[in-house]
Parts: sequence; C-alpha cells; structure tokens
Amino acid sequence: MGNSEETIIISRNNYGGYSEQIKRTVDRSISGSMPFFTYRSWKMSHTKRYKAKRKCLVVILYGNFLESEIKTAELIVEANRSNMGFEEAKLHITEQVDHIERILHEYTDN
Repeated sequence: MGNSEETIIISRNNYGGYSEQIKRTVDRSISGSMPFFTYRSWKMSHTKRYKAKRKCLVVILYGNFLESEIKTAELIVEANRSNMGFEEAKLHITEQVDHIERILHEYTDN
C-alpha cells in the first residue's frame, strides 16, 4: 500500500469511519511513511518513504449513514489522502453492497 499509485479501500460504515479490520490495516500502512514530519496543506503529515507519485485514494463505504457520519467520513478520507501523500481522494457512499461492483467499474479497465 505504501508504494501504490492508486489505492482502493472498501469498508462498511463504522460511525463514519472504517470497520475495525480496515482501520487496523490503514494504521499499519504507516510503514509507508518515515518517522519524520512535514507540512502538507498547512497540516502536519509524515514524510513519504517512497518517491512514487501517489495519484488517487478511492474509499467506498457501505451501510446506513447519519448525516454527521457522512461529514466524518469526508474528514477522515481527506486526512488519509494528505497523510498518505495522494494527489486526490474520492469518497463513495452507498447503502447497498451490490452497488460496490458498479462503483469499482469506474476505476478498472473494461
């Protein structure tokens, strides 16, 4: 995950964040960063370990959402984008698990 150009994270909604298992995986991906800090977008972030250009972080959250959980998800995804060094992030929210495949087709070759 630390050296990929694009990363897709799929998780069920957990109060506007990732499920426990996905959160644990994202936390462990910190090894893609150095133990030093820098400022990106006026916020403190880890310096990148790899020189690869990280283009896009795609996050798909599914399940039931409150309005406040959608705002929380937007903030978390933006923080992950910045700290992981991605140029952009896209958040997709769906209540139906069957919609995930359709969303994934936007990011895969047909």
